[in-house]
Amino acid sequence: MSLAIPSPTRWPRLLLRSFTPTPNSLLSPAADIFMAGGASIVLYIAFFTLVSKDASTHMFGWATYYLSFLVNYPHFAASYQILYGDNAQFFANTKHAKHSARVWWAGVIAPLALIGYLAYAYDQQSEALMGYTVNAMFFLVGWHYVKQIFGCVIVLSAAKKMYFSAWERRGILAPLFMLWILSFVNANTYGYMNVYHGVSYTSFTLTDRVIPGLYCFLGLATLVFLGMLVQRYRTTKQTLPLSAWAAFISIYLWYIPTISHPHFFLIIPFFHSLQYLLFVTVYKKNQCLDEQFEEEIHGHGDIDAEEKSMGKMHWIGWSLFILIPIVVTLCILSFEYINSLEAGIRTFYTNHLLDQPRSWWAIVICGSLGSFLLLRARPLAKKNAIAGFSLFLIQAIVLGAILFSLGPVVLDIFSTAGHGTPAYDTTIFGTTLFMFMFTIFVNIHHYFVDNVIWRKDN
Repeated sequence: MSLAIPSPTRWPRLLLRSFTPTPNSLLSPAADIFMAGGASIVLYIAFFTLVSKDASTHMFGWATYYLSFLVNYPHFAASYQILYGDNAQFFANTKHAKHSARVWWAGVIAPLALIGYLAYAYDQQSEALMGYTVNAMFFLVGWHYVKQIFGCVIVLSAAKKMYFSAWERRGILAPLFMLWILSFVNANTYGYMNVYHGVSYTSFTLTDRVIPGLYCFLGLATLVFLGMLVQRYRTTKQTLPLSAWAAFISIYLWYIPTISHPHFFLIIPFFHSLQYLLFVTVYKKNQCLDEQFEEEIHGHGDIDAEEKSMGKMHWIGWSLFILIPIVVTLCILSFEYINSLEAGIRTFYTNHLLDQPRSWWAIVICGSLGSFLLLRARPLAKKNAIAGFSLFLIQAIVLGAILFSLGPVVLDIFSTAGHGTPAYDTTIFGTTLFMFMFTIFVNIHHYFVDNVIWRKDN
């Protein structure tokens, strides 16, 4: 018996097919598995087989730092673009009044309340009040992670025409919630003093005696979940798709304390963001195509043009992830010579802006030019799906960098240097208080935003 191997001329076609959307996938079978959690599973195995837990995380830490600008930060920025742009139904009609109320809560009331609390803690110069927001962030982020996994399993299964009853959905949620509780309790024993972006906070003092019991409940909930799937297969012959399995298994590797790896721990937020961008990419791609081809589909039906644009947009999205191994490689090879973007901004301010007013004009001109190009690109984006999709990605990357790096570091520089912004006590908050507040605000607000834009009744 011989094994039929495709000829070399067919390999590009086969590769293209593996990354082409099908009716049973969101982006494509390979992309769904890769982004939903498959990539994190592969890397987890690689770390445990090739990297010692005692090895330095210095090089890999730099890689994850710069990867954040490509994936982590844009995933937050994308949610803002969707809520305040595509999903901004603040004044919806009575038919959507319930959704409009949720938009007001997540888009106006919740952020104002959070800003008000941070402003009060700032005014009181209270490190303790600031520290409480770190505890709240970790609590809500844990909830957000497991609910995103639940959404992945539900949607990726629905793409394969596999739907769950209310009790089956509870069976999926049970082990996920147990993972969240186990991870949160494990991280909040003994009341350790920690520092987050220069601000000290104290974790909760929970007893570690409940951890063995939580492991038992987790094992029981997992068995119930597996038993549910076995029963489902016996009655309907349906199995969970590989992409849904990848998402479900990945959260176990991210959250179970006893199997954690220090290097892998650094990149968990990256994989969570990558998983999030799977759904953002599908949503935005479909939206851009609808806007461009609405007339053609209802008119003469230019399907060939639609498929051509869909293919180009698909590869534009994938080109972002081609940059990922390049960034990792460069960081590993040159880690002794690279520096953080925030340190670069501080150096640039000290060497060029402090005593050279002409440099300010260069920044103003570049900013004005960038704003002009953005305004000119918006009309084109509405007419061309590829331009609209590309503009969305560019805006996500730029806005993410502003929220998590450029904006807060500039405010910190001016505040500590005493150039107009309210100065804070660096002996209490350190020298990166605005970096702390921006990061806390976006992470907590992100929970409220997602609770609106990704609801099944939206």
